[in-house]
Amino acid sequence: MAVRDEVNQNWSQARDSFLAIGFALLDLENVLSKAEYIKLRQGSDRLFPFSDATATQLRRMAKAVSNGVIPLDACPGSYGTAYQITLLNEHQRRVAKERGLIRPDVTRREIASLCKETVIKPEISGRVDVNVLKEEYRKLLRHREKLESEMAAVDSKIQDIRGLLGDLVE
Repeated sequence: MAVRDEVNQNWSQARDSFLAIGFALLDLENVLSKAEYIKLRQGSDRLFPFSDATATQLRRMAKAVSNGVIPLDACPGSYGTAYQITLLNEHQRRVAKERGLIRPDVTRREIASLCKETVIKPEISGRVDVNVLKEEYRKLLRHREKLESEMAAVDSKIQDIRGLLGDLVE
């Protein structure tokens, strides 16, 4: 039991550390100009011990906790799992809460399973379902954010290679 208690305590501290990092990154996002923020994201893997994609996940986790989407006492210790919860739509979050899946020890597998089970499919009748369109819109915005993050990482690596190769790039 002593080992289990120690692991649980350290896991909780890890979550708190990830949240603190996420909040610090959110603070930076709020004080930097757009150009400065883009440069920060492009160089994040040189400034921090993690990639821009990880920084995005940490920011989203912190935002979800500060907005009450994920209660602090129910926030998973894994920032990756917490991030997966932030990707759930309103319907999926409601189902997750009903099933007790918003909890510190929830696994990524459980969240992925919920996502597969609760996919919203548009009506085929030709009628427009505004809620489905809103969900699709939000999903596309999240996807675009992820792609922007990946592009920033690619741009950063291109700049690194240009810096190393100089005139040999052409």
